[in-house]
Amino acid sequence: AVLRDSQGEIVSMGLGTIEKGYFGIFNIVTAKAYQRLGYSHTLISDLLSWAKSLNAHTAYVQVRQANYPGLGLYEKLGYTDGYHYWYRVKVEG
Repeated sequence: AVLRDSQGEIVSMGLGTIEKGYFGIFNIVTAKAYQRLGYSHTLISDLLSWAKSLNAHTAYVQVRQANYPGLGLYEKLGYTDGYHYWYRVKVEG
């Protein structure tokens, strides 16, 4: 999904997926010049409305532990910490 400003400029974007009634929110990004202006909140609210219209009953977010602005936003939206995860990367050589 993308969110545009009044001039049509993309200011925020992200990904949402629905599986078996669960709605996952991933990779929410807002352009630096537009951060802390409510665009991410609006984008997520729009995504949640879309998911609900498709009968999603539960939403979850994946966010990096070091993404403090994101963690603050999700906390404001009512999300709580469910579990921690990490990626494993194969080292070549």
